Amino acid sequence: MFSRKRTALSIAPLGLDQVRSLPPLASGYETDRVFQLHRRQTGNGVEWRLEEERLPHPFSKAYDLGVRGEWLDSYADAGPPESLQFLGATRAGEVVGVATWTVIDWNASLWLVDIRVRAESRGSGVGTALVDALADRCRADELRGIFVETQIRNAPAIRFYRRRGFVVSGFNDHLYTNQDLAEQDVALFLFREA
Repeated sequence: MFSRKRTALSIAPLGLDQVRSLPPLASGYETDRVFQLHRRQTGNGVEWRLEEERLPHPFSKAYDLGVRGEWLDSYADAGPPESLQFLGATRAGEVVGVATWTVIDWNASLWLVDIRVRAESRGSGVGTALVDALADRCRADELRGIFVETQIRNAPAIRFYRRRGFVVSGFNDHLYTNQDLAEQDVALFLFREA
């Protein structure tokens, strides 16, 4: 009988200089399922339905290659890199995951801007440990909870967040382009109460 021994995982804040010195940490996914968003006019209202569907062929998306300047600069909506906070997940002296976040004061919530886990460490609890550490931070700082944005095509992320207590809290079918709904590339928002 084989037993896989895992090295202990530690979670700790990282400074911007530490993040800038990390080796590339790519962001992307592959899936054979996506969520589809359907809209239907009814009498005096509108009905929306979000449904998971199997794809005939796997779909993959690379957000970036994880080169420091590339991914830090992509967070412009969250503010300059100097205004962001980072948590690192380290195993055997190597950073295997990073959560990037900021506090939104006006609604007392934590915005999880990004979470990245090295491909070889996915499925080993790194993402869960980062999210749990952020939830602890919310409670300590008396924040309402964590919100995150992903896309309806990113079924692995949606499943990950939902298994960790996040609920679908909304979507924006015009966030990226005027064709988001037609192209089924819709922003999906999830929230986890502290």
